[in-house]
Amino acid sequence: MDEDFDWDASDYEFDVFDSVLDECMSIGLPVRMLRWHYRSRHDSLISFSNDRFYDGRLVLFPASRMGAEDLGLEFVYVKDGVYDRGGARNNHREAEVVGDLVFEHFERHPDKTLGVVTFSLSQMNTVQDAVERRLRDRPKFERFFVEDRLNGFFVKNLENVQGDERDVMFFSVGYGYDGEGRITMNFGPLNKAGGERRLNVAVTRAREKVVLVSSIRYDDIRLESTKAEGVHSLHHYMRYAERRPKNLEDAMRREDEYMAPLDQDVAEEVRRLGYRTVPLVGSGAFRVDLGVVDPEDPGRFILGIMCDGENYKTANTARDRDRLRIQVLESLGWRIHRVWSPDWVQRRETEVKRLEEALKKVEKGPRKKVAKRRVAPRRNEVKKVKVLDTPGEELPEVGPYRFVRLRPRHLFSRYSPEHRERYLRNYHSEVRRLLPVLVRGEGPIHMELAFRRMNSAFRLSRATRAFKEAFTEEVEKAGKRSIEIRGDFLWPGSAFEVRVRVPVDGVDESFRPIEYIPPEEITRAMLLIAGHSLGLRKESLLSETAHLLGFKRRGSKIVDVLTEAFEKANEDGSLAVEDGLVILARKG
Repeated sequence: MDEDFDWDASDYEFDVFDSVLDECMSIGLPVRMLRWHYRSRHDSLISFSNDRFYDGRLVLFPASRMGAEDLGLEFVYVKDGVYDRGGARNNHREAEVVGDLVFEHFERHPDKTLGVVTFSLSQMNTVQDAVERRLRDRPKFERFFVEDRLNGFFVKNLENVQGDERDVMFFSVGYGYDGEGRITMNFGPLNKAGGERRLNVAVTRAREKVVLVSSIRYDDIRLESTKAEGVHSLHHYMRYAERRPKNLEDAMRREDEYMAPLDQDVAEEVRRLGYRTVPLVGSGAFRVDLGVVDPEDPGRFILGIMCDGENYKTANTARDRDRLRIQVLESLGWRIHRVWSPDWVQRRETEVKRLEEALKKVEKGPRKKVAKRRVAPRRNEVKKVKVLDTPGEELPEVGPYRFVRLRPRHLFSRYSPEHRERYLRNYHSEVRRLLPVLVRGEGPIHMELAFRRMNSAFRLSRATRAFKEAFTEEVEKAGKRSIEIRGDFLWPGSAFEVRVRVPVDGVDESFRPIEYIPPEEITRAMLLIAGHSLGLRKESLLSETAHLLGFKRRGSKIVDVLTEAFEKANEDGSLAVEDGLVILARKG
């Protein structure tokens, strides 16, 4: 029987449905499985799921490297992590470790996309907070944190990661021993029906590497205490992550596990030539018959030898065995040498010489790198704005508009009148929690824009009256505490100094209509342009200001707002006009 749970149903207000595939199979539709697996660049990323969920039916292709730092599955144990049972239901220490790993990843591998998956909404918010704190101290990493559905960085919980795919994925288990040294077999959604499917979907999202961060080890999960299939699967996945071979030494113990006498005969010749071999490289039904270990780097293979034995015969078509398999292996960094049994028997000396030449060629030649996947360029660079026609002169005080990703703890997409009171309470609590986050990140922000940000984050198809009332009331309360209200704009505080923020290419949320830009920011933009020029006419100043703020065309509304800002700056003495040219007013 399952142990007592520290369960908060509000964290997981979702329905459990049979999958579309299950429904189709239940009515007798024919089944055809796609067997070749291409996504994973290292077989350790998929071999667990292949064994546990697919009955070994997937055709996996082994990687040419085993102990690679940037490939495969890695387990990170946080020995001082504590799960806050009965409180915030998170693991603060584990989240801090994940936050450090995120920035370490972008420092060392800026070209590789990244995603973080947690096992609960509480842990998701804690990880997000840890990342955002570090981002405030390291603004040079801002370019990695823009919205991009296909390549952008994200932090999601187990329920929302379906369909996502990244080069590298970090997992934060979160659950574990509490402050009193107790642990229950509560692992959130994994205890629910279908939890094993959610785990399978999550752990197969990475192309190149998975880092599993946990404050417990697999043997801390007592299988006799729970019947939840998802928890059992987590136990075995963690066991696999901890105990799988990390180098070739374990694989070298299988020297006698050859598939055919020909393989063993070829291996003897390779050893006679001074190289070590590993038989049957791989974890699925398809294996490389012999892998020749690199003498300089025991963690990789310099050559794969394919014979025409039983492994060769398993292919359904000549195209598969003679062409497609080789193409996939070469894309994973392999160099393949063929050995045909008739030639080996009839012209052994010639074939041995050909094998020796192949070995010398790959050892002396440059190390072959794994083919890099071509990805679309990141749409995260701010266009550099040049003032007038002065080549190379830019505005250093201008920065990108930082779009804040709001992560509510409740999902409101299924609002119904009979549940109005419960939803209204959640509206208030979530707006109260997220409004300061939004204003600190995007402030000063127009009230209407802040309302739209909240409405979108709560996944409301339309703005309900109840939500509008809750938002308005919480804004008024916040205005008496942490937020300052100036006209229609919400400011982080009275001492906050506005800076000019420009749209980010490809991020629609970073573009603001002219009425949503604070007058102080517009004035600041004009002063920057005037200060970086030797004087320019009013029309040119308005045009450059509009261009700086992201407007390609100047409609009557934009002209009116800019003109009003210019006149106020002229009246208060910030700008002056001399000989028809606008300049910064001389102080003193």
